[in-house]
Amino acid sequence: MKCLENFGVHKQIINLVLPLGATMNMDGTALLEGVASITIAQMYATNLSLAQIIIVSLTATFASIGAAAIPSAGLVTLLMVLTSIGVPTEAVGILWTIDWILDRIRTSVNVFGDCVGSSIVHHLNADQLSNCKSAKSESVTGNSS
Repeated sequence: MKCLENFGVHKQIINLVLPLGATMNMDGTALLEGVASITIAQMYATNLSLAQIIIVSLTATFASIGAAAIPSAGLVTLLMVLTSIGVPTEAVGILWTIDWILDRIRTSVNVFGDCVGSSIVHHLNADQLSNCKSAKSESVTGNSS
């Protein structure tokens, strides 16, 4: 939050966007689930159709939104994605051994996405923020036009 304030993002926007992003914006988890499920399918020599790839994309996106912000929650939702395309789930154990480092990368992607989202919302609402600041300063000084 401090970095975004130093960057010039309004505190009210930070207080709104960051909690929403921490809850719903799990880009890193969705990316991992998509890449991991296609990789696991290739490990089992399973050819995925276009429909199955679309199912992977949709399931990974929705599962990442509903995933709790706890360590290794992505592996649990990965089981859902693999089951939805009919790929064996036993290979998730291979990912479990390196999930501690993948979790840090996912978190970095998620935090960066939240910061970019806050900056975009700030940029899109810059006019409204300046109007609010000028109206507030007028009410404090007693000047009304």
